[in-house]
Amino acid sequence: MKLLFKKRMVLFFALYCNLAASPGAAAQDLPGNGDLKKLQASYQSLGNDLDQQSLHLLENLRDKESRLQKKLPGRDSTGARELLAQGETAYSRLAARLKSPADKTPLKEYIPGLDSMHTAVGFLLAKGSALPAGQLQQLQGLSSQLQQLEGKVQAANEVQDFVRQREQLLKAQLSRYGFDKELTGINKQVYYYQQRLLQYKSALNDREKAKEMLLAGVSQLPAFQRYMQKYGILARLCPAPADAASEKTLAGLQTSDQVRQAIGRVTGMQADQGGQGGQGNAGQYLEQQVQAAEGELDKLKGKLNQLGATSGSTNMTMPNFQPDGQKTKKFLQRLEFGWNLQSQGARTLLPAATDFGLSLGYRLSDKASLGIGGSYRLGWGSSISHIRLSNQGLGIRSYVDIKAKGSIWISGGLEGNYYQDFQNLRQLDPRIAAWQKSALLGITKKYQLSRHKEGRMQLLYDFLAGQQTPHAQPLQFRVGCSL
Repeated sequence: MKLLFKKRMVLFFALYCNLAASPGAAAQDLPGNGDLKKLQASYQSLGNDLDQQSLHLLENLRDKESRLQKKLPGRDSTGARELLAQGETAYSRLAARLKSPADKTPLKEYIPGLDSMHTAVGFLLAKGSALPAGQLQQLQGLSSQLQQLEGKVQAANEVQDFVRQREQLLKAQLSRYGFDKELTGINKQVYYYQQRLLQYKSALNDREKAKEMLLAGVSQLPAFQRYMQKYGILARLCPAPADAASEKTLAGLQTSDQVRQAIGRVTGMQADQGGQGGQGNAGQYLEQQVQAAEGELDKLKGKLNQLGATSGSTNMTMPNFQPDGQKTKKFLQRLEFGWNLQSQGARTLLPAATDFGLSLGYRLSDKASLGIGGSYRLGWGSSISHIRLSNQGLGIRSYVDIKAKGSIWISGGLEGNYYQDFQNLRQLDPRIAAWQKSALLGITKKYQLSRHKEGRMQLLYDFLAGQQTPHAQPLQFRVGCSL
């Protein structure tokens, strides 16, 4: 999905670059209408998904408040009842807005990916005379879809602000009635909605990164720069005065020499002599302080990233519970793929062998996952001087991982293994009795290999090893990796 979107971005900006470089570009040099339609559909799908998340949140919170109102005691709860009754009107108003098909409210937040695309489409439409009728119509549809997406993001921002304020009011009014559990449930929903909204905005910015090289060339065009300054979201949020570059507006601002001299007077250090390229003591002091400040800002940014506070909002809902990072992920994002291997030495009846395992798991939460898998046993021969590769078995597996503490997990699972030499799959014995059972329980040590890779070391005990023929080693050590 993401790869297809990137390809559509490339096609779209290829169209833009052609038009910007040559207003009379031939129609055969432009991408087809189908590519622009798919791009429009991608934005439409994202906007609809965002609306569904917002409506789901409003409906759940409305139901929770309705149940709270029924639980309120008869006396000393007039203010709380009025607060709950007032919420019904606000919920209905926001839900009606989300269901409106043509909400094009201007976005009051700067999202680079959305701004770049919207401004580029507007610039192309301004050159509409150089476009075939088909491309012009598709670009008009894309522009309309981008306006609707901006409206949906703005509506989601307003929903976020409303539910955040609503949570604070409910907490202030209802905490004395013993509704701690219910209020924590509301806090969870508000927090997870906030995180999902951050993910949608991050997705737009990720797509912006995918086309940085293309935009780098586009941004150098004087015509586009002027258009961006006049019609971009930043221009709408922070309009510059008409005489921004005049001497009148610059009057009173300090020059770099004046800044260095001021630092020298405060610190007792010498300023740069004559402004000759050298840093001087005052310049070095300023550079050191700037570097120290950047380091502190990086630390603060890391802490904010852990809380998800990257949307530009200063009114972030802080969780009153331990957040679960899996709650905001879609089904496919919660899947984990892994492999592992274990080896055993040669025995009387069996050669030395290595088991190669593959697994597919699902993360139930940050502290639990389960999955299934399969394995293949490769025989190496009886010794280093008698190496002979052979097929020694197949297996099916299931597993459950539960976090114990830190990087230590409790792992268990059931396995069925076919430990007989075979030349091809047709030689496998289909009888269930031919498969030997294992019941494993042990510990797993997980460690980070990279941002998206996690190493694993497992020590497992097989409680059914004594029932296998021949008897298997009850202790099993496995190493592997998961994605």
